[in-house]
Amino acid sequence: MSVYSKTSKTKRNDLRQKNVQAICDGNGLLMTTRCYDGNVSDVVMDMDSLDFLAKHIDCSRSYVCADCKLAMAGPILKTIDLDLGFVTKCPLKFADKIHDDVVRSVMLGWMDESAKHEGRYIYDTHSEVELDGRVMDLRFVAYRLPNAYSDAVKFYRTKAFSAMESRLVSLKRELFHCEKDAREAFDIVMGTDKEGIFRSDVDVFIDERKRKEDPEGPCWRAYFRNLRIDDGSLDRAASEYSINVLITNLPSADVSADNLRFGATADDIVDIYLGEFDIEHVFRLGKSGLGVDHMFLHTPSRRNLVVFLTSIAPMI
Repeated sequence: MSVYSKTSKTKRNDLRQKNVQAICDGNGLLMTTRCYDGNVSDVVMDMDSLDFLAKHIDCSRSYVCADCKLAMAGPILKTIDLDLGFVTKCPLKFADKIHDDVVRSVMLGWMDESAKHEGRYIYDTHSEVELDGRVMDLRFVAYRLPNAYSDAVKFYRTKAFSAMESRLVSLKRELFHCEKDAREAFDIVMGTDKEGIFRSDVDVFIDERKRKEDPEGPCWRAYFRNLRIDDGSLDRAASEYSINVLITNLPSADVSADNLRFGATADDIVDIYLGEFDIEHVFRLGKSGLGVDHMFLHTPSRRNLVVFLTSIAPMI
């Protein structure tokens, strides 16, 4: 049924929602969908999907590819218990932040150039991780695509810079009771720059107009000036940002097997994951509304029908 939820990606939490879990084959063809209440978690839907697949495929000869929502203890452990292969993106907080450990290893070492794709670089490693008290060996493949570094630099110089500038502009509207509070507030805003690439001067002063209006109230302000980027820190941050990390249990191989479930090169692991973008195109079609304007549906059966039609439309 459709329910209210606080997780709407469109921020329209005032509307009832449904979730639709979809499974595509390796060619991006939508094979099956299932509806859930709008407040059902991704983990529940992923676990159900794995159970569904276990009944319809030979897990020992198959693998799944999904976004980073699959990379949680429950789904990962289930794929292993089912003897099902998987490839997924490594979230930043997965398994004691092993993502950061892999990136640091790459930064301290080197990446091999892809034998198949010019400009792609790869780092392949294994590591033991603990999930819900179970220790297992998983494979981690880090990769950097062509232009990823320059795209990262552009991101920091544009979107990240604008975001930091916006936070500092908002700070200018705040009033503080003393100089110490004003400086601490400025430091907190600058501390949101986790990569440490931004630098800024600050003027902390008493707003005389505010003090005259309310002698006992807050009257200190913190105004930033000369926000800038440290080039050395930018180079390090962009290098790290341009590295993506995947998790898989597919065996390593110098030459990929005919069935990648039995052995895959790091290059092919990356190809599997990047192939998911074709599947995401199918999902985007389903979530786009398919060109239909607003509809007013007053009964659950009609809402279910629209969800069903939206699910099968990308198959056509």
